[in-house]
Amino acid sequence: MDPLLAECQCLLVAVSSAVDLIMAHFSISRDPDEKMRLGNSSYSPTISALVLEHLCPAIQNLLNDGLRNHKLDFIIGQRRNHSWNVVEVSTRIARVWCWIPYQSTGQKSPILRMAL
Repeated sequence: MDPLLAECQCLLVAVSSAVDLIMAHFSISRDPDEKMRLGNSSYSPTISALVLEHLCPAIQNLLNDGLRNHKLDFIIGQRRNHSWNVVEVSTRIARVWCWIPYQSTGQKSPILRMAL
């Protein structure tokens, strides 16, 4: 097996394992109110430990995989690249696209358009 592929699989397995741990935490109860308490770190510190110790590092390792050390900036030149930059860019892209009504024909069916 290709070592690069094996490393990628390990990163995905770590995320999957963290999600499995969190799902097991919530499967303790079937009551929706109890599930709300299980998700609140004030009442259940276990959830914060699962997220901070398992899920966050697994996602960070996945985002860091293949990330270049530096990126070029037109104003300041080279600057350090972080996994947080990936999160910022992906949320910025999600906000740019939105559903808005098709106005030129007056139809009510929405179309996907880029918001300026």
